[in-house]
Amino acid sequence: MEEEAWGITRQARLDWLKLNATEYHWSCTHKDNMWAINRGGKKLALICLVSIAYPDEKRGPLRKVYANFTKHFDLLFAVGYPKLLGDGGKSAVVCDEQAKHGDLLMLNKQENMNDGKAYFILTALSSLLNGIWKGSYQHVIKLDDDTYVHLPRLYTWMTETRGEELNSSEAVLFGGEILGMENHYFSGALQGYSADLYASVWDKIEYKWSAGMLEDWLTGFWMAIYGPDTIRKVKMDSGPEEKWKHLVNLNPALSMEEMIPLVMRINNALCCSR
Repeated sequence: MEEEAWGITRQARLDWLKLNATEYHWSCTHKDNMWAINRGGKKLALICLVSIAYPDEKRGPLRKVYANFTKHFDLLFAVGYPKLLGDGGKSAVVCDEQAKHGDLLMLNKQENMNDGKAYFILTALSSLLNGIWKGSYQHVIKLDDDTYVHLPRLYTWMTETRGEELNSSEAVLFGGEILGMENHYFSGALQGYSADLYASVWDKIEYKWSAGMLEDWLTGFWMAIYGPDTIRKVKMDSGPEEKWKHLVNLNPALSMEEMIPLVMRINNALCCSR
């Protein structure tokens, strides 16, 4: 009865456990040495971009775009272990990238889209937020790496437009699109949480598998089930067309060479170095 109520079959549970039973170990010793992150002082938000393990042309340009805003935001890329274990070059290249940039959250689980990655990002970040990063961030933002945030506008929205709500003592979640305010499932574009809320639920979660639910939705789902009774929910804007005032969809039809200059021009037009 319990499984039926949750929409989870015994086979789905067994499949998920089998897939995620194996720990994958990176060849490099510096996977936890995220030296570029949390350089001191409490910041407005840690932005975690969900990326992929393979050498990815998106990360380099995105680092350049976000570089002007490190006073208030830290940027972290979450990657799983490469699927093709026979291709040792891929994990070695990612290790070299970590040694150079120090901004990868390298998960000891195989790369996947809807088979546990959201849960392992949550557990890895929660461990840091409850440990060496405790008190370092007001908020955690989870973002797909095909979506770019207008950080100047986001900063103003978080500190001025909705600052009183976001910085209250209550647990807070916010996003570009909340699919149901009563259950606060999120789309993948942008998900934001007060850091204490994000760090508080990971060890309470019993149902970690997707069971047909998109992982974009799962973190908000877990907050609804395992978080406090009262959570303040703040929609970024009222509709999809308003949402994109704060976000840019990195259209796959455009190459990164075409997209990044466009995004940087948007930033320069909006910005200011706060």
